[in-house]
Amino acid sequence: MDLNRLKQLKLADPFRPFYLLLNDGRRFFIRQSYEFAVAPDGSRVAVSGSESVVLLRLENVRDVDMSVAAAK
Repeated sequence: MDLNRLKQLKLADPFRPFYLLLNDGRRFFIRQSYEFAVAPDGSRVAVSGSESVVLLRLENVRDVDMSVAAAK
């Protein structure tokens, strides 16, 4: 996954929800920009859920799916 793309998604105004897709098939729905963060060195992505935060290595993020934004 391209680090610059993730940064652009985070700073988008207006923010558009999307799914973060992982290599292992998991996906995380990002509703708001504050629900994810990128480490300053770009090596990890943090995704906050309802009760926890998941740290992911950037290399494990396959893609993003923006189609959810169009459907809502």
